[in-house]
Amino acid sequence: MADVMDPHGRGEAPVPILAGGVVGEVSKITQGTIQHDKGSTFVSTFRLQRHDPPPGHAGSVTVQLTGSRAIGFAAEGDWVEVLGTANREFINVRRAINRTSGAEYQNPESGFTSGVQLAVEVLVIGFIFTMGILSIFGG
Repeated sequence: MADVMDPHGRGEAPVPILAGGVVGEVSKITQGTIQHDKGSTFVSTFRLQRHDPPPGHAGSVTVQLTGSRAIGFAAEGDWVEVLGTANREFINVRRAINRTSGAEYQNPESGFTSGVQLAVEVLVIGFIFTMGILSIFGG
């Protein structure tokens, strides 16, 4: 995908790096909390203005980030890339990268596992497996 010139003169639109990700310029940020039986959840909603939408796709999409990690994630005019599930109203973001500031967002309820967490889990399981084998065979 070719880069497209930013109409505000701040440079070129970033090329997506998340498989299936959507890249755009942030506008119309709203923030607040949603009350529920377990307390409240912070919500940040904004528009991504896409300067190079693929044929058949909208020029802008509404994006929603939830949880404390969403606080201050993006500012007006930032270039952001998101990956998530779209419904009629918005994209519920699982992962996002602010390509202007370098900040990263990961929805804690998305089921994604970080590389470090995965590595630790593999090491712990490997250790338990090794100890079990040693106790069986008397090592």
